[in-house]
Amino acid sequence: MARLGTVAEAAQELGINRSTCPKWANAAGTRRKPQYTQAEKEQFHAVLDRTGSIAATARELGLNIGTAHTWAGRLNPAGRKPRATGTVIRRNATHRR
Repeated sequence: MARLGTVAEAAQELGINRSTCPKWANAAGTRRKPQYTQAEKEQFHAVLDRTGSIAATARELGLNIGTAHTWAGRLNPAGRKPRATGTVIRRNATHRR
C-alpha cells in the first residue's frame, strides 16, 4: 500500500472496486484500534450524570456531538425523543386552494 499511496490508487491498479480493499483488510485481521478507551467512556457518563445534557457534556470533554449521542443512546435507548415527521405545509400568499 505504501508503494501505491492511496486505497483508490491500489484498487485501480488491481482492477477492483475501491470498497473491496477495506473489506479484504478486515478479513485479514487488520482492524482499526478503538478511538476511545473505556475510561474515556466512563468519564463521559460521569459528566453526563452531572450536567444532564449530552451537548454540554460533549463540549466539556471535547467530543464529537454524534459520538456523545451514540454513547448516551447505548446507555438508555428508550429515553430518546421521537423524531419529528418533517412534514410542513407551506402556503404561498399568491396560490389559493
